[in-house]
Amino acid sequence: MSLELREVPHLYSSWKTRWQDRDARMDTMAKVVRGDFGVLNEYDGQKVESRSPNVVQVALEDTAEAASIMPTIRVRPCKAGPTAKEKAQRMERIGMGYMDVNSMELLIPRLVMDMAAYGLGAVTVTPDFEQRLPLIERRDPRHCYPEPGWRPGDTVRRVLFTRYLYYSQLPEDYKAKIKAAYENAAPEWQGTIRSPDANTQVILVEYYDENEIVVAALYQGSLDHYPTGGRTEVPYMPVELDRIIHNLGACPVVVDGRITLDGEPRGQFDQVVGLLEAHIQLMGTAIDYADQAVYSDVWVRDLIGTMPFGGGAYIELGPQGAIGRVPPAVSSLDLQRDLEHLIDGIHLGGRWPKSRPGEIDQAIASAKFVEATAGIMNTAIRTYHLILQRALGRMVRLAFQTDVHFFSGMEKRVTGVLRNQQFIEDYDPAKDIDLENVVRVEYGLGLGRDPAQSAVLHIQYGQNEFISKEFVQEHIDGLSDVAREQARIDTEKFKGMALAKLLQGLEAGTVPESALVEIARAREKGEDLFDLYEKYIAKPKEEQQAQMVDTGLGQMMPGMGPEGMAPGGPPGAPGAPAGPPSITPPEGSDLLARINVPAGEGGVLGAQVMG
Repeated sequence: MSLELREVPHLYSSWKTRWQDRDARMDTMAKVVRGDFGVLNEYDGQKVESRSPNVVQVALEDTAEAASIMPTIRVRPCKAGPTAKEKAQRMERIGMGYMDVNSMELLIPRLVMDMAAYGLGAVTVTPDFEQRLPLIERRDPRHCYPEPGWRPGDTVRRVLFTRYLYYSQLPEDYKAKIKAAYENAAPEWQGTIRSPDANTQVILVEYYDENEIVVAALYQGSLDHYPTGGRTEVPYMPVELDRIIHNLGACPVVVDGRITLDGEPRGQFDQVVGLLEAHIQLMGTAIDYADQAVYSDVWVRDLIGTMPFGGGAYIELGPQGAIGRVPPAVSSLDLQRDLEHLIDGIHLGGRWPKSRPGEIDQAIASAKFVEATAGIMNTAIRTYHLILQRALGRMVRLAFQTDVHFFSGMEKRVTGVLRNQQFIEDYDPAKDIDLENVVRVEYGLGLGRDPAQSAVLHIQYGQNEFISKEFVQEHIDGLSDVAREQARIDTEKFKGMALAKLLQGLEAGTVPESALVEIARAREKGEDLFDLYEKYIAKPKEEQQAQMVDTGLGQMMPGMGPEGMAPGGPPGAPGAPAGPPSITPPEGSDLLARINVPAGEGGVLGAQVMG
């Protein structure tokens, strides 16, 4: 059932009222991050200027960056056979192509930051008719008003997004529709709304459900005259700006958040806002005390004339005159200790260990201490990763549905990196996407760990042969082409072997010494090492072997015979040379050892020294 335009103002007002407590919490956290939330002096009621570090903002950014590992997509075919498996592999590349086009590496940290700050994260999946691809956008959770299904834990069925925008910010076609609505306003609106201009604010409302997307503007006017003696506000005039019928059978919005006891969206640092306020007040008091100690007020008694200032000035006092400085207030509290206790409370309540910003009290931290503090952060990151696995999995499935529904029959191309392997994929959604396949988003060994910890764990597992080196390469952050890196590693090994052979030839004399200068100069000019190896090692050896075979000497040296021969075999055997078998002369050391030793019947082996 389609949403009627006249229902939009009532829907907006009722859902805003339903979520007003959540909006108040989100507004407080937004003020904390901006640093303009109201911390008042309890004595004079004046706002206290914040001189404290904004620990909440630092913790939000650090948590989001620590949990920003890019997951991978796995697609399990619903049927058996090589064709279904190949289609599932293509879907994995297509899904990673969606992530690459929509800059998912930047969207994931924003989602984690939203959940940590507000307890809620929201993503929309809509068709982009210019790129002919699904458009994935992160939405501000402060403007998101979801309505889940009636079952506990059910996904959202209807979602409303609201924003205040200036008329000049809207696209030209939207402005034209608002202008036409103003000019053709119903009689009840005559005289109650003004012509829209650049400074006119409108409420942009986006409604999503399982069948359609409606974009409308709520134009709020005000009376030009005051019949009752004062300004009278009028309701919102709705203007339909766009309507897309998608009929996906699922709301194209993914809304997920932190796990809470009462189900209300609550940020990770909601309970420490009061501690930060107290820290700001105490820090302001401490700085005021330091200011009084250095620049304390001057008091004068029985002053003659006016109080002079500046270099060379002197003060003239009467007979009862005296002068001095007002001593600073003496605090009975240990401010430094209290400030440290408040910071400790913020770390504890926000589950953000002090070791993250380097606040370690011990001179040398034990391994157990580091492990305990890191474990707190790993637990929080693991929870965010588990939430993201489900949310991103639904997001990719919605992207597949959107692509098939709106862009079937179109040949398209996506590029990206899947498990650290670059790809370019041409596909047709109708042929290459099977919506019955199971789509999952996985973190693997990176689950619950920041990028540095994940890299260390992969290397340790690879060294212990729990996983393959290729698996480690697939999950190293920053590596974009595993096949190319493997080829480079092999090439480096071969280059090392070639260089060793050249050096060995120069030392043994098989490569002439004059070649040393030529090789060095060739390398300075950038000549390839393999070309030098071929010139000074490979080709001379091939020429030498060919020459020995041509002269018949090759039959006397094992391994030098023509192809197909087996040196040392009996005459007439396959591959054996014709004629008598070759006799290998004994080594010189064997001859010396046999001097004056009987050689058998008929003589001895001796040596004669000629004078």
